[in-house]
Amino acid sequence: GDMGIIHFLYGELSHEALVQATFFSSLLCFIVGVYWMMRSLKDSVFASVVGLEYQPQAKMFSLVVVSVVLVAYNKIVDIVPR
Repeated sequence: GDMGIIHFLYGELSHEALVQATFFSSLLCFIVGVYWMMRSLKDSVFASVVGLEYQPQAKMFSLVVVSVVLVAYNKIVDIVPR
C-alpha cells in the first residue's frame, strides 16, 4: 500500500520499527484515555468511600508519597548500570 504520509512524517522506517512505533503510540493513547476517564471519577469515588473532609490530608500524603517514590526511583536508576 501507499505509505506516503508515514514516510513524509517519520522518514524511512523498517517494518519492525513501524510496528514498534505503532504499538507504543497505541499504548500511550490507551494510557492517556484511561487516565482521563479515571481522573473524572476520582473525587466522587473518594468522597463516597472516605468522605470529603479527608481530601486535603489525602492530597498532602499523596504528594509526600510520590516525592519519596520519585527520589527512590532516581537513586535506583543512578545505582543500576545500563
